[in-house]
Amino acid sequence: MPPAQPVLFLHANGYPAGVYRQFLAALARHHPVGAIDVIAAAHGPGRGWRNLLTQVLARVDALPDEPLALVGHSMGGYLAAMAAARRPMRVAQVVLIDALGAIHQGPRALEDLRRTMAEVLQAFRPGRNGWLTVDATPEIIFDTPIEERYEKALALLGVDPRMLSMDAGHA
Repeated sequence: MPPAQPVLFLHANGYPAGVYRQFLAALARHHPVGAIDVIAAAHGPGRGWRNLLTQVLARVDALPDEPLALVGHSMGGYLAAMAAARRPMRVAQVVLIDALGAIHQGPRALEDLRRTMAEVLQAFRPGRNGWLTVDATPEIIFDTPIEERYEKALALLGVDPRMLSMDAGHA
């Protein structure tokens, strides 16, 4: 049996890694787990997402050279997505827990979010995970009403949702 994939956990804004100790302990029963204790922007010029991402990338780069999973909650999820887009050969999986998009306001917020998600979609091509996989399209994510996304994504996989059953068992 191959060794379990290492996990790097990225916390939410204002909730350092210690807050998640029960969650991380449960996860550690199945995977080697690391966490950045406090992801924080320094005060002064240049603080913000770029500084936070620099901290995450430095930690990823310092880990042994093997594929890892990034698990991020809220702010940590956005950072995990950005880090995965910049280190696609290091990051095998990204798990987003209640992840946020761009938190800043203004005319560039939506465009920044679109650009980051497009980078993530480009970095993670089909076959990089254990689920049914198809190229994700920005049209489904950004241009399709939320109530229609599930069916459109299934259609890309060639799956008819009418053929799915809760009574058929598990694969």
